[in-house]
Amino acid sequence: MKAALALTLSCACLCFGDIRLFTSVQGDPSPAPLFRTDNAAIGYFLNQGMTANLQSLLSGSNVTVISTGSDPVAAVRAAMATWNAVATANVHFVPLQSTATGINAADDTNVIAVASTADQLSALGGTNGALAVTFNSYSPQNQQINGVQVTKGAIFDSDIVVNPAYAFSTDGSTPIDLQSVITHELGHALGANHATLVGTLMYWRTSNQRFLSSDEVTLVSTAYPGAGNLLGLETLAGTVTAGGQPVAYGMVSMIDPATGISVGILTGADGTYSALVPSGNYQLLVEPLAGSIYLTAAQTTQAAAIAFQPTLVSGLVPVGVHSSTNANIAVTTGPSTLSAPLVAVSAVNGRVGTAFTGGPVIVQSGQSIDLVLAGAGYDASLNAGSFQVFGPGISVGAVRVDRTTTFNGVPILRVTLAVAPSASQFLATVFISNGTSAYSLTGALVVTPPAPAFTSKSVVSAASYVGVSGDGAVSPGGIYSLYAAPNTSNLGPATPVNNGGFDPYGLLSTNLAGVSVTFDGVAAPLFFVAGG
Repeated sequence: MKAALALTLSCACLCFGDIRLFTSVQGDPSPAPLFRTDNAAIGYFLNQGMTANLQSLLSGSNVTVISTGSDPVAAVRAAMATWNAVATANVHFVPLQSTATGINAADDTNVIAVASTADQLSALGGTNGALAVTFNSYSPQNQQINGVQVTKGAIFDSDIVVNPAYAFSTDGSTPIDLQSVITHELGHALGANHATLVGTLMYWRTSNQRFLSSDEVTLVSTAYPGAGNLLGLETLAGTVTAGGQPVAYGMVSMIDPATGISVGILTGADGTYSALVPSGNYQLLVEPLAGSIYLTAAQTTQAAAIAFQPTLVSGLVPVGVHSSTNANIAVTTGPSTLSAPLVAVSAVNGRVGTAFTGGPVIVQSGQSIDLVLAGAGYDASLNAGSFQVFGPGISVGAVRVDRTTTFNGVPILRVTLAVAPSASQFLATVFISNGTSAYSLTGALVVTPPAPAFTSKSVVSAASYVGVSGDGAVSPGGIYSLYAAPNTSNLGPATPVNNGGFDPYGLLSTNLAGVSVTFDGVAAPLFFVAGG
């Protein structure tokens, strides 16, 4: 017997060190985490109809589902490679194959396709529904199938259905990035739930985040551990209470301000939490359940039983090597006058435009920027002391109301942040307090390395080291070397990295040590990267 459920119906519970999807069978008192037995060799097929310039009328309008200049095959391959690159996890997607077969939850074949029936569109939530959905078919109990013992929660089939009501691209020509969406759905196929940290790939509202954060790396490394404790993970556990009562399904975030490592989990029904994190000194933060994390109706009711505010634990909690650390947390009960703001980033005192979002914002390190907030309570009652930012090399400067710019008729609030250069990407958290009220933008700042600086002489032929023609033109298929402008050294890692050779498709990698180069949105194969 098998159970086939879309993620919109799946149950989620606390699992050790991450938020996992669990079996969801009516009346089952002990749900089990979903997991893959084929984790070391996961095969996927891409439906042949999923091509550039794909048109669909299924939503009632003629939609170009995949833009003309996009490469969906490359996007899916890159998504698979992203998970394969987690060296501390025993996870590997084998080379992508093509198929004429559509979505069938009972064929034990993992297929990626655009929805082609009214039922599939309905399962996506219709024209205003999810960007994509993963249908996981799994064993709802311990059983024998064809003489083979199968463990409860074992995944047989993970089909990914893309919503034809939206316009996707791989070249930036539409706001929804196909590679990001597929990478997110592959996380569900591995048994991952939605994340609590706003800037993660597995956050429910992600549509343009292509890279894994420390949260996803920790998740997949604990669910499918590689040989040994490669991440150096240690146990951080405790109980969250409100007035002595356990807080069920509260969101607990563990943030190392020195490294930017951020991990988010849920408490259990009894208020306890237990996470595996790298050793370090952690800022702990607890928030009421928010976003779209897959829970049962009963669990959602339990999560709403106690009203409390985002609560920041005083001081850092040290987690030592080869240790188990206990940290109990008492939250602040009652409502907060600060609610979720709309957020944007601009140059200091720069133009904001309409770039406000309820989701993550990209912050390029090595500069000062304005974090711009709009909403009730984000006004002159807040000052620099109202803001704490947890992330390496970030400090808070001036906080002021900008009455020259309004959003929905209300003046915006500007918070200047000085962000030191960072060689790697990380998530930063902003905690806002005003008297007895608080709100947290947890993991909402995606801090990236500084943009490299180039001059007109930065691009030369890799054969002759002669500069390109006067108009800066390059030719498809040519091999070039790119150099940074004088006095800059942020093109790549401090230790040079050579490409390890051709991948299973006969191609060179388009990402080395976090470095990529694109020409009009098309990623170029890389031979070598270095920061000097």
